[in-house]
Amino acid sequence: MLSLLLALCGLALLAILFWLTDAGRRALRRRWDAWRQRPHLFRVTRRIDHDETHFSLHLTPVGGKCRPFIAGQYLTVLGPLLPAGNHAERRYSLDRWDASPGEYGLTIKKEPMGRVSGWLHETIREGDELQCRLPEGDFVLPEIGDNAPIVLIAAGVGITPLRSMIHALRARASGPVTLFFTARSLPGLIFHEEFETLAREWTSFRYHARLTGQDDMWEGNTGRFSAADLVTADNGRAHYLFCASHAMIEDLSQGLRDKGVPRSRIHYELFATSAGLCGNFTMTVGEAEIPVEGYPSLLAAMETHAIPAVSDCRAGHCGLCRRHLASGSVEHGPGLACSLRPGEFLPCIAVPTSDIRIAA
Repeated sequence: MLSLLLALCGLALLAILFWLTDAGRRALRRRWDAWRQRPHLFRVTRRIDHDETHFSLHLTPVGGKCRPFIAGQYLTVLGPLLPAGNHAERRYSLDRWDASPGEYGLTIKKEPMGRVSGWLHETIREGDELQCRLPEGDFVLPEIGDNAPIVLIAAGVGITPLRSMIHALRARASGPVTLFFTARSLPGLIFHEEFETLAREWTSFRYHARLTGQDDMWEGNTGRFSAADLVTADNGRAHYLFCASHAMIEDLSQGLRDKGVPRSRIHYELFATSAGLCGNFTMTVGEAEIPVEGYPSLLAAMETHAIPAVSDCRAGHCGLCRRHLASGSVEHGPGLACSLRPGEFLPCIAVPTSDIRIAA
């Protein structure tokens, strides 16, 4: 009996030593990643319709508890089944933060031709269940000194990860926080009243909102923010975090660099990655000729018409969906972040500029 016990202790010691090695840590990491990527079941405990297109879902795990996450991260939601038999997937930023979350919150805009956002908007109600992957993502608050100013810039539904960051910053009693929030119309200024209240109650928080379009109900400022507006909150140490369109980020970040702000203090996440909607062209794959007009990307058209397509990030980062053009031409959106060989393209962020044929 003693010899058996000693043998078991020896095996346990060897196992511990293995997990302490690089190979062991890599194996443990692979197991953790596999578990994290496995879909988990969540129940919708509350739904809030802010207007005709913006809505919020509160989610709690079925038979479990919410895991802590870092402000700025997202949930991957598995949407309806595609003709190929797999689920459409979309990433939605968590719109609130708590050190010990009792639920997760998503605020979503129903997009034109949005397969998942439209499905969620039209079919998901309180009490329904959704499959989601656990929180992940790298767009988080930078590691800086407690008193360094934070300047947040959001457009429309891009406010969601920044709202989560604001909650986290207030909880840790950080230094000055300034939010610049813009939208085309008043419904796009989601949580506007919340931020106005927060600016009155939290002395370290400043809030500036503008509309870029006309709205008879709006009595505030209009027009676009400029880099000169943003640097009013700077003391030489501020970090700037954007969640907006590529055009807005490019314009304002270049303006900040022109004013001497180093790239290391400018952080961003795009919420619009394609080059726009597909025009009146066709995509030929094998014997199938598919009209693609109106789709947000070629990947969306492929999924709708059951063309096999492997994808992950859907934002031009991972390169997993890359295909080869046999003829025609495409244009990539601003999210392209991986190298491509001649003739290759990423359907997730590409739209055609002519009729195209994809190599088998």
